[in-house]
Amino acid sequence: MLVTIQTIEQAFTKSGAEYYKVKGVTGDGKETTKSVFDNLKEAWPLLKENATLDFTMEKKGQFWNVTEIKPVKIETQEGHTPEYPGSEEAHKELVKEAVKLGAKPQGDERVRSMACSYSKDLVVAGKIELKDLSKYADKFISYILNN
Repeated sequence: MLVTIQTIEQAFTKSGAEYYKVKGVTGDGKETTKSVFDNLKEAWPLLKENATLDFTMEKKGQFWNVTEIKPVKIETQEGHTPEYPGSEEAHKELVKEAVKLGAKPQGDERVRSMACSYSKDLVVAGKIELKDLSKYADKFISYILNN
């Protein structure tokens, strides 16, 4: 399950064991909360706001547990693979690609950034191709500024 992280909160179980409560949005736009316990401590460094990660879930009794967390990789047209979509390097790569593919800066910087992020989420979710990122970013900008 692909999740773009919005917030991360450190928490503790009743017995005092540390874990992280991760709130985010799935690839299909639904809000979700995942608890990442110390059995996945090696994956904790991946938990960053705006990072898109692949959470593997397994049902145990009445609960769904996170059993694995993997970074999502995006391969650009030049074949360079950024670290993962939540990283600064990935953001810069996506912006470069969008400009190469004809994206035109419009609106204030915050709106452009938000539109690019929404478009990136569609790419990561497999809903659109990377080459269409700028087209969808422009549509988001138009919608945000005109509706």
